[in-house]
Amino acid sequence: MRYVLESLPVTCAILVLMASVLRFGIATTHEGRIAIVWIGINSVMLMLAQASWWKSYLLDNNLIGTDWSNYVWTVFNTSVMCLYLYAMLVPFRKIKFDHETKS
Repeated sequence: MRYVLESLPVTCAILVLMASVLRFGIATTHEGRIAIVWIGINSVMLMLAQASWWKSYLLDNNLIGTDWSNYVWTVFNTSVMCLYLYAMLVPFRKIKFDHETKS
């Protein structure tokens, strides 16, 4: 059961990464593209941190190897909080997609 719970964030990150690739093509504003690229980078960082933690702790039972993944987690968490701030500071009406501008 623990492995299933540990795989949920990675599964979500993969889905978010695929969705961000699809949405990037239809984003028409610079702000929208920045947010989408940032989301994609955060998804990759989450997958890196989770995979390195899995390898170090669950597979090798090596607590020293988890230090590197802890640093990645710290960078990931900071980046996510900065993304939230960016999303709050950029007015939502500025982020438009192609299907919104054609009507």
